[in-house]
Amino acid sequence: MRAPSRRALAFASAAGAAAVVLGWFVYHRFGRHRPRYPYFATPLAADDYRAMASRPGWEASTTIVEPDVSLRGLIRRPTAASAPWVLFYSGNTQTQLATAQQFLDRLRGDRDWGLAAYAYRGYDSSDGVPSRDPMVADAFKVFEGLCQREHVDPARVHLVAFSLGGYFALHVASDAAKANKRAASLSVMGSVEDIDMVTASWPVWAIRIAPGEVYDTKPFLDAVPAPVAVIHGSADDTVAVTQGRTLAAELGNRARYLELPGVGHVPILQTEAALAAVRAMIEAKSPADPHGP
Repeated sequence: MRAPSRRALAFASAAGAAAVVLGWFVYHRFGRHRPRYPYFATPLAADDYRAMASRPGWEASTTIVEPDVSLRGLIRRPTAASAPWVLFYSGNTQTQLATAQQFLDRLRGDRDWGLAAYAYRGYDSSDGVPSRDPMVADAFKVFEGLCQREHVDPARVHLVAFSLGGYFALHVASDAAKANKRAASLSVMGSVEDIDMVTASWPVWAIRIAPGEVYDTKPFLDAVPAPVAVIHGSADDTVAVTQGRTLAAELGNRARYLELPGVGHVPILQTEAALAAVRAMIEAKSPADPHGP
């Protein structure tokens, strides 16, 4: 029997590779239903950052998460040493720090609370490139760094998150509990439960089939302690309300679920019912402050 010619072998090899590519395309295009989003990381002008840091009570803050990676942030210190702190994990937006500052000011009102938020790597001119595992590690380092620099007991830090930030805040709550540095509470709004993220450098037509990073909360939810508030808008057309419902169901009796009829994804940050639910969580899990309002 004559051995296959080089041409035949090359053809077979090319056909096999084409079959693999086609199978991969079909799987990613039609075989999965996980939502996909690009990382919307963009630069932040130095003047804009200074303007945010110069608002009354606020100042710029950076935290080093790796020897060559620093994250830009904003903090507002409370008056009372015993006051609670709110650490905010933002969503996948081109204006992370501006969105965080506006939300935190709205949430705080006239309360004597410490406030802090840091842009993820690659966002708002923080160093580095967005990637799931490094950002998960960063999120915990931000929490630890805040506690160390501000001399705050982790039990006085309330984790609050929006959208993609829910994945990181859930991870922080889990990791902090394992490290005996349990946070006071966790509130997530419009949080992702199971999605894909892809680099924004891919062409628009390739986003559906580009290799992505899976953000699935199921593997670590068992270690997330109570109390957790899961807040989602029924009209969320970015992160479907089914993700919020699933997340709450998986947390079981550790979570309180609040679904807001007619509220969309970004509007939840300005919806008084959502703000009131987060405030109630923080106030219920904070000791009375004799210097507060």
